[in-house]
This record gives sequence, C-alpha cells and structure tokens, in this order.
Amino acid sequence: MDEMAKHGNGTYDHDKKQWKVRTKELKASATIKQLREMFKDDTIPESEKGSRPYWLRFLKIVRAKKAAELLGPTPIPQRIASLERYIGEFKELGRDTTELERELEEARTVPHWNIDHADMPAVHPDFRQAAELLEMFGADSEATARILNNIAVVKAIPKNESLQAEMSAYIDTYKKKDNKQWYDIKRALDLFLEATGHIRLTDITVQHYRTFLDILDREQQKEEWTQRTKQNRQRIVHTFLEHLESDHEELRFPFIRNRKYQISVPPPEQIKYTLEQVKLALQHATGLQRVGLMFGLNCGFYWSDIAELQQKHFDGTHVTKARAKNKRDGVQKGFMSKWKLWPETVEVLQYGFDPETQRKDYKQLRGRLERAYQQLREKYDLPEHMALRKTVAQWIQELAGEEESRILYRAEGYGTHYSSYVCNLAPDQVAKLDKALDKVREKIFGNAPVAGQS
Repeated sequence: MDEMAKHGNGTYDHDKKQWKVRTKELKASATIKQLREMFKDDTIPESEKGSRPYWLRFLKIVRAKKAAELLGPTPIPQRIASLERYIGEFKELGRDTTELERELEEARTVPHWNIDHADMPAVHPDFRQAAELLEMFGADSEATARILNNIAVVKAIPKNESLQAEMSAYIDTYKKKDNKQWYDIKRALDLFLEATGHIRLTDITVQHYRTFLDILDREQQKEEWTQRTKQNRQRIVHTFLEHLESDHEELRFPFIRNRKYQISVPPPEQIKYTLEQVKLALQHATGLQRVGLMFGLNCGFYWSDIAELQQKHFDGTHVTKARAKNKRDGVQKGFMSKWKLWPETVEVLQYGFDPETQRKDYKQLRGRLERAYQQLREKYDLPEHMALRKTVAQWIQELAGEEESRILYRAEGYGTHYSSYVCNLAPDQVAKLDKALDKVREKIFGNAPVAGQS
C-alpha cells in the first residue's frame, strides 16, 4: 500500500495533478494549481515527490481548522485575530507568511477549557526582537505588546512605498510574459531583501547594498557559485534599482555605478576547435550528431536555432532566418542573416518545429540533439558545441573580414534599429557571406566541388 495512504495522508492522481484524501475523519483535495495559489509559489512541482511537502502542509492547516471546530470557542480570540490581521498584511505586501501561519495553526488548537493561555494580541513580527529586549528588563508583556503594535500601525508602509511590494510587482511582470528568467530574478532580489529587511524605497542605503554584497559572498561559498553567477546576481539587483530610479524621480542609488563595488569576472578562455578536431568530428558524427555538427559549422547555429528550423526557412540554396535568441515574447526581432548551405549540410538537413505552436516537439528535438552531440564530445574529447560557431567566425575573419564574420555569419547586427526590427541582408552582403562560407568549406573539405560549380 502507498505510504501516504497508509498514514491517512491521501494519494496523488498523476493525470489530474491532484492530491486527495478520503477517511472517516477527513475529506480533502487540492490540485497543484490550488496549492500554488494558496502558498503563492509558482515553483511547486507537478510531480508527486516535489509537491508532497506542500500537500502535507495543506493537510496540517485543514486538520487544525477541523480540530478548532471540535474544540469549541477559542479562549484566545484576540491573539487569533491579530495573527490573521498580520497574515493579511504580509500577503498584501508579498511577504513570507509561513511562520505566522504556523503560529495561527497552533493558536486555533488551544481548547476553550485551557486557562493557561492569556488572551492578548500577538506582537507584530517586525517588533518581536524589541519586545524580547524590553521583557528582559522587566517590562510587562501585555503592555509591551499593545505599545509596540500601536507603533507598528503608525510605521506600516504603504504598498506604493514598500520595497518588497515593488519587488513582487517587478517579478510579476516577468511571470506574465512567461519569461523563464523570473525565478533567477526572484532569487537575486530575495538576497537583497534579506540585506534590507522590510523598508521603504526611500530608506535604501549604501550600507544595505554592502550587506547585500556580503550575502553574495556567503552564498557563493555555500552554493559553490562561479564568479559569473555571483556577478549575474549583482546585475539583476542593479537592473531592478535602475528600474526604481526611472519610476521614482526622487530615488537615486549612486552606489550601483561605483566601480569599487563591481564584481569582476576574468575574461573567459576562448576555447575553439582545431581543424584536426573538426575533421575528427566529421569522420565519426552520424545522425543527429552530424546535423548538429554541420549546422554549427555552416551557420553558427545553436540547439535552439536547429530545433526551430522549418521548410519556410530554406529556399533550395540558402537558409534565411534570425537567430532564435533574438525572439522577444514570441516576436522575431533582430538581424535576419542568409547562409548558403554546403552540400554536406543539405545532405543531413531535417526540419524542426515552431517553438510557439509545437513547443513540446521543439523541446524534445532540442534535447535529443544536445544529448546526441554530448556523446560524440565525450567519446572523442571535443570542445562544447557552441565553440563551433566561435571557431568558424574566427576563420571567416582571417579569410574574409570583420563584416563577414561578426555581422553576416554571426548575425549580430548592432544599434537600436537591429534590436527593434527584423533586418534583411542586402544582395551584396549575401554575396560576401557566400564567398566567405565557400572559403571555410574549402578549408575543411579541401577542393571538393561545390554543387553547381565545375
């Protein structure tokens, strides 16, 4: 029998993505969607193992409420009311309510005949440390709670002035766009919030920022981050603070532009393929390995570019498309390059899927391509796939020139125009790239004839 069912904690329906328990004492159910809404956590997995802790937490709440009903009227209504008020306030501001909800569960299980619990409001979470210090010096606990709670009401931060509320709104904009970066953004901003605490936007200081940098050092050691990851976390916070500056005229955070605080990363070693390694890969690559190899060399494509390649992109001699990375919110923008396919590339040409309308098939093909090439790499000790693009770009620069390498082959148009619109190559640019690719093909395959030439 399933362990969860044996202990009265229910079972998981994998098809419906739903937990359910049916016993004489308790009947309850919750889908993954309902758990995410309840705990305000979009990262709750759809798997049984991943969602189990949240389901057990939900059951604990349900059982506490049921127990409270059986126990009769609570002897501590003021405490329960204050905790419910704090939870509502915290949820409104996007603050974590886990500890408060635990306290509320415990409070609701106090039976009406229990006279050991004095009924008084719980101290506001923001003032509990102060309450403990005052009680150490003999202050009356009930009077302390009421005084500090009155101060908390005065100090309550309006939503439009709250750092935490601004962070929640900022993260939500990425969630609504289905931008997968939102989780990394949340992780970085959570670390900054740990440094500042729940404060007004106008109260952010350079000291908070220095504390944030110390926290980054701590997390780097704890999580074994690379220096690049640490720098990315800093950049996310900088971008958020710049966003605040643009939205609020009175806010200025000069410390984010102070070079002494910038986290530096040594320039990455430019690992490329040698000509011998390219020929070794060509000798042994088959199936999807060869597809990845040829399009990596011929067009500088990464996995996303190959997996989304469709018949509409190929006219019989050239592939015309923008890089997959230049899509923003499903809209194609950026430089639309035009690569002449070598006969060896046409031999292995196969079409992929539209990542917007055929997302599942697209992701599966991308994964198969990557796994297949990884096997080739491991067997023959080759550099990573994306190094093919760097290698051929370097060869083109040496054989033809900077324009052919950077703008035409790598499809890296520059300027505002390229970031906002789809831009096609002019005929003379196509001819330049054709010649450059012919030279690279000759470097790799020797003087083997090109289709259509004698």
